[in-house]
Amino acid sequence: MKAERQEKNGRVVVTFYQGPIEALESGERFLPSDTPVYPQVTFSTGTSSQKVAEAYAQVVDQQVQRGNVADLAAQLTKGKSTPDEKLAAIIQYLAKEIRYT
Repeated sequence: MKAERQEKNGRVVVTFYQGPIEALESGERFLPSDTPVYPQVTFSTGTSSQKVAEAYAQVVDQQVQRGNVADLAAQLTKGKSTPDEKLAAIIQYLAKEIRYT
């Protein structure tokens, strides 16, 4: 792989060149959906990891403000009588609906 670096207007642009490569074997079956099957390279336009983290935190805060956790908890625990049953219902929902990044 060959990398070419250019600086222009206060920005750094790095271009990677790669010639033909051999085909990959088929990916491993039954991987979790958030696990890459094949090698990958990820790029970002963020100026720093701190800025990316701040932007992500802002998105999360907005999502939390829109939701009503009390209503969701009441819906999930409806018909459950013990604290363990209620907790199990909430954990089951989280395991199904929440993806960690």
